[in-house]
Amino acid sequence: MATTPQDPMTGSAGRRRRRFSKATFAAAAVLLLAMGLPAAPTSAQTPDLSLAADGGNRQISLSWTAVTGATGFETRVRTCTNETGTCRDDDTGWGGWDTAKAADGTAATGSATAAVVGLLTDSTRYEVHLRALNGTAVITVTGDTAIATTDDWAATQPAAPGGFTATAGPGAGQVTLTWNKLDEETTDNCDGASLSVLYEYTITTFSDNSPVGSAWNGDSEDCGTGTTRTHTIDNLIPNTQYTFRIYAMLGLTAGPHSAQATATPPEPPDGPTGLVAAAATQTTGTTSYQTVLTWTVPDTGGAAAKWQIETKTYQLPWATAAENVDVDDWTDIPAADITTNNQSRSYTLTGINKGDDHCYIAIGIRAANDVGTSFGAYTTLLLQKPASASNINCSIDAIS
Repeated sequence: MATTPQDPMTGSAGRRRRRFSKATFAAAAVLLLAMGLPAAPTSAQTPDLSLAADGGNRQISLSWTAVTGATGFETRVRTCTNETGTCRDDDTGWGGWDTAKAADGTAATGSATAAVVGLLTDSTRYEVHLRALNGTAVITVTGDTAIATTDDWAATQPAAPGGFTATAGPGAGQVTLTWNKLDEETTDNCDGASLSVLYEYTITTFSDNSPVGSAWNGDSEDCGTGTTRTHTIDNLIPNTQYTFRIYAMLGLTAGPHSAQATATPPEPPDGPTGLVAAAATQTTGTTSYQTVLTWTVPDTGGAAAKWQIETKTYQLPWATAAENVDVDDWTDIPAADITTNNQSRSYTLTGINKGDDHCYIAIGIRAANDVGTSFGAYTTLLLQKPASASNINCSIDAIS
């Protein structure tokens, strides 16, 4: 009958057992690492941010220790309900996460150790939470919250800009804003980042003093020579009245608004319609001819500040009608020579010289104002060959 072999190390029957020394385990670990297998996990590293907060003018300045591997930072804020000690007795009241901003308003980079949280309420206690990111992953840290109270805004904010006006133009859909030089324009502030003037506009009226709306940070617009500053706003809707106001910002601290001002962006006039040239008649006491031009003024577009005319004359053989228009040689018509009758305008074109053959004239009329010109309206006029030669060319005398 078969017997179960005994373990020579234990003297008992059954599976054979081996004993391994600590050196054997160490050698095995080295072998596993050499094979590319992960080593046993170590305890998680949690950098201490040592976040510090300092209340400023409607803002809180943050500082922290550098975080290895960080590519960016985010902040969130909540107002405190406790006047001392912890901010709140629970974890409620937090706003959403926003990209942490440096003092110049740009995003804080991964190597950053400071940021500013702005546009807060003055004289208010806040708690700020900072988190470090590697891409979109959150890096585990400690010491990532801090509490601070903002300063009294009224004592430190920049003053409201004075002498504020809004003027239509200079171009179509544009309005130019003008204001007095700011007291805050100092060498330290005129660096393109610290001091700025922001504008807002509406087609109604403003009902509060909250700094919201469109803005530009114009370093060259804010600081310069002279006693006034200007900025031109583009791409507004022509012929629409806007209300404007501006306010200064020093760092992230906004001052009160200026007085409001209104302006209507100009637009070029619309072109005339129905241009007609009456049959030419000889001007009394001369050998030249004249024609009465009439056209209709549209009730849309910008107002016409003046009317302009262009002409081109041909004798046989003359060009086609398509070649006769838009020669782009415009002359202002004297305002005193234009007759107005409601929407109708008329002008007598004189100084037409027939020449020795049939004379064909292309005539264009257009409107113009300070910001542009309309398209031209065109018509033609034919003068028959004179009965006897005049030894002159078909032409039109200069308009004066």
